[in-house]
Amino acid sequence: MKEATILVCVVLVLFCAVGVFGGTYYVSPAGSDSSPGTEAQPWATVQKAANTLNAGDTVLIRNGTYPELVNITRSGAEGQPITFANYPGEEPVIDANGLSGASGIFVLQNCSHVEILGLRIFNATALHMSGIWTWNVNGLRIEDCYIYNTASSGIKVNYSYNVVITGSEIEKACDMGGEEDISIKLHSDGVVVSYNHIHHGMHEGIDVKEGAKNVQVIGNYIHRIERQGLYADSWNVPTYNIVYRDNIIHDCGFGLGACAEMGGLLSNVWFVNNLIYNCDGPGMFCKDWGGDTAHPIQNVYYINNTVYNCAWGWGAGMDIGNTEAENVVVRNNILSQCGQAIQVNREPVSKIIEYNLCEDTTGLDPAWAIEGLPMFVDGAGGDFHLQGGSDAIDAGSDANAPTVDLDGDPRPMGYGFDIGAYEWPLGDIDGDGHINFVDFAILGNEWGQTGGGLSADIAPLGGDGVVDEPDLAELVVCWPK
Repeated sequence: MKEATILVCVVLVLFCAVGVFGGTYYVSPAGSDSSPGTEAQPWATVQKAANTLNAGDTVLIRNGTYPELVNITRSGAEGQPITFANYPGEEPVIDANGLSGASGIFVLQNCSHVEILGLRIFNATALHMSGIWTWNVNGLRIEDCYIYNTASSGIKVNYSYNVVITGSEIEKACDMGGEEDISIKLHSDGVVVSYNHIHHGMHEGIDVKEGAKNVQVIGNYIHRIERQGLYADSWNVPTYNIVYRDNIIHDCGFGLGACAEMGGLLSNVWFVNNLIYNCDGPGMFCKDWGGDTAHPIQNVYYINNTVYNCAWGWGAGMDIGNTEAENVVVRNNILSQCGQAIQVNREPVSKIIEYNLCEDTTGLDPAWAIEGLPMFVDGAGGDFHLQGGSDAIDAGSDANAPTVDLDGDPRPMGYGFDIGAYEWPLGDIDGDGHINFVDFAILGNEWGQTGGGLSADIAPLGGDGVVDEPDLAELVVCWPK
């Protein structure tokens, strides 16, 4: 009886383990869909996996090219997703060249808790086809994928919730027009788009629009896009609570901005710690583009961004033109080497423009900007860290200022908040905009010395007349993460 009880317990433990961890299956071009899907006897198509997997299951896709469209309707569960992933170290390609009849190469509909990891998704060449397309999906993670050559969006998220798109590359999207490289739309809620590389695409880079809400767009690298790198557009329904933070945009038609193109209210949008450079049109904007209708916008914030070499074709570094916009806040931004630094050509209902830095403030309201030099380490070379002596250092406002900068370093480091996306590091002893071994060498040479004028006497703030342990501690704290 005791042995039987132990056996039952072991069986129950194994059953629970299988339920929690699920099974692992395999797909290979050398496989067959009539096989059991093991590593030795894999399936032949990704669709076979999509038709078979249950909560907690993973399919590992072997090297090769899979000419198919994949429709996913089966659901995982909380903590037990269904996972489609590359076999470790391999780069399988799902290639839809010449295929049609679907909204995307991967279509996910009415399902939940799914992961798509490490796949190469190529050639959605049929009209309106995306790389990945969702409808009513809850709990989706797209990570480390490379999506190339799509007629419409690389990734299009419709009516979906709790979605993470991270660490992926999207190239040559929207090649046949329409939508954006990543489109978050139609009342999607709780979406994070982070640390993706988006480039050489048509239309916009990342657009949050048409009723989407509670969306974070963080740390993306966007370049050589036809139009704006980042966009918020309510279209005709309320769209709100959107944060664009720590993104880098360059060589696009224009940088980032907000519109309400067809009458829906756009509200509570934040553009913070972004770097924008070498764009033909405005670096940042709040406009009334769209149809012959209302264009309501409320509470849009442009805080601690750096804009460089923009608006030589048209517009301004910061371009405002919307008579229905309320509480447009433009603060702590560097607007450098732009055709025009700040332009307001259609006065909003209310605005705050202050503590911005421009090389030339001629013609601007004196309250809008400080005239001075940002002293970038190498603006022409793409390094927009501040050098010691920059007029941006300690010149900003603490109102709504972020607690970290684009590098993740803490703000403030000195007597006040710096203007722009980067905080000048207090431990930058030689003032070259970076903390490195040269700074440690200077500290070592001055160690134990007392008196005024010591370069390494940086702590406490303002120095205490001796180079010692607090200065070393400050340098260590400021060391690049």
